[in-house]
Amino acid sequence: MATSLFSCLYVMLIILTPSNYFHLSSAANTTEYEICRKPFQCGFIKDLSYPFYDGQNRPAYCGYPGFQLDCSKPKPQISVGTSSEKYYLRAVSPSTYAFSVSRADYWDTLCPSILSNTSIDFSLFNYEDVDLNITLYYRCSPTSSKSAMNQFSCTDMDNNTSIGYLMTKNLDPRLNIIPQKTCKAKIFVPAFQSAVLGINITDGASLMAALHNGFGLRWAAENELCSICRGSGGECGYNISTSKFICYCPDYQSYGSKCNGYNQKKMPTIAKIIEIQRKMIMVSLWCIQTNPFNRPTISRVVEMLEGKLESLSCPPIQLLQYPGWSSQTLQL
Repeated sequence: MATSLFSCLYVMLIILTPSNYFHLSSAANTTEYEICRKPFQCGFIKDLSYPFYDGQNRPAYCGYPGFQLDCSKPKPQISVGTSSEKYYLRAVSPSTYAFSVSRADYWDTLCPSILSNTSIDFSLFNYEDVDLNITLYYRCSPTSSKSAMNQFSCTDMDNNTSIGYLMTKNLDPRLNIIPQKTCKAKIFVPAFQSAVLGINITDGASLMAALHNGFGLRWAAENELCSICRGSGGECGYNISTSKFICYCPDYQSYGSKCNGYNQKKMPTIAKIIEIQRKMIMVSLWCIQTNPFNRPTISRVVEMLEGKLESLSCPPIQLLQYPGWSSQTLQL
């Protein structure tokens, strides 16, 4: 019995509903998972990933608020404090959720134009145990006519010179004679303990080296959820709409913390998608034949859609024929 045009196309619609075809159509598109799982480079630091992002090469939904990098210069910059201070990102250790930074304003000088203490956003970061403070005193009166070894001078924009002093935990007590009451400012700059203990007080270069090496921080960006997400085959990110952590998964769905039942072998390939699309076109051409007796039965439509593409023959183009025209065949 001939199949009506409506019945034929209706069967195709049922078999290839969006719920059944979702993964096939999605696989051809670039997804958050595919974008976020690719590491990126910022300045001289390579292979960066969550929670870091730059908002350009890596979108904000691949990172976590507070971890945006400025990659416009050779040395990547980040803000880790509650103020507008900029820090140079020096190194990253993803396995320990740790990284090191150095203050940008102390990179080339001991006398920045604006004096401010190091401020850290403790909701996102914490100092490492290996950090020690370097204390710097500014605009002080000299201790004597002879300069102390821990003394330095600063010249402002008006060429006015003032005295400063350096203090570290291991400083010789004989040098701990600082006229603190005469000093106008006292600044704490953290540094790695190994660098602080290695400072030669008579050598300004060793002090600058300690400031260059910076200090260590550990981040808190839903670390446990991210570990669970990656352990399930997903990639970590941030849902900007809900302001919550999100796990991007290879099945093109997003979950709270992990991917559910993902199996790489079940994911369709691009070749499979193309094959299904060609099969749909072929069966559609059979279904819209103008001669009802050339249309396949409903059971045959199901067989054609579930079978192999190679087993399908091309229908005659009778839908375009007028009486007296010769039959032609179509090849895909």
